[in-house]
Amino acid sequence: MKHKILIVDPVPIVRYGLIQLIKMENDLVVCGEAVDAPQAVQLVQELKPDLVITDITIEHLNGVEIIRQLKAINRDLPILVYTLHDEYLYGERSFRAGAKGYVKKVDPPEVVRNAIRKVLTGYLYLSDEMARTLFDRKYKETSDVTESESPIDLLSNRELEIFELISKGFKPAQMAEKLNISVKTVENYRVHIRKNSTCKAFRNSSSTPWNGTAATATWPAGRHQNPPRRPRPGRKRLRLHRNRRPLRQLRKWIPR
Repeated sequence: MKHKILIVDPVPIVRYGLIQLIKMENDLVVCGEAVDAPQAVQLVQELKPDLVITDITIEHLNGVEIIRQLKAINRDLPILVYTLHDEYLYGERSFRAGAKGYVKKVDPPEVVRNAIRKVLTGYLYLSDEMARTLFDRKYKETSDVTESESPIDLLSNRELEIFELISKGFKPAQMAEKLNISVKTVENYRVHIRKNSTCKAFRNSSSTPWNGTAATATWPAGRHQNPPRRPRPGRKRLRLHRNRRPLRQLRKWIPR
């Protein structure tokens, strides 16, 4: 009996590549394809797949919300995240939402095939680096930033999306169009991120692009960013006479 797999991804070439990879396995078959969240929900209800391979960047839902939507339909449904997003940003969030595996699109086909096998057999799949990171956060005793104080964990899913788009140079109008929200809402998220007092990197004005790590994350400069205030020049205190008038005003009355 073949395991049915549903692929959810807005990019046709990505779906085609996954289909060709799955066709090479005798006990796996692609039962359907979805390009957005409503279609994915409908196909899960109709086709009853054994595994869903999904990206977390799709239309109508932000971030890991697609995982929660699918798990609400079937809590035992295995979900494998297949995305370009850094696992440091979305890996732990995806597992908390109910995913069973996390694979990046830059990984070789052998890694994807191995991840599919492990998730289908009931195991979790994550990279060694991600496993080490989660282990350190959970068990390692350190005096550094704790899990609750992590600047990435302090951001909501939507704020994390906004922050990632900022690092890519998106303007508020472009972010609003991409996320289907208003420009005012984008500005509110930007303000909230910059008010994060636990991470100075969020408020640091720099044009250096964000490389995905909280330690080096910087806020790119742009026309919507408030320029740094210049220090006000100190006022020269006027020398005062005994009658409290500035001495220079009295100088014209002093005979030379």
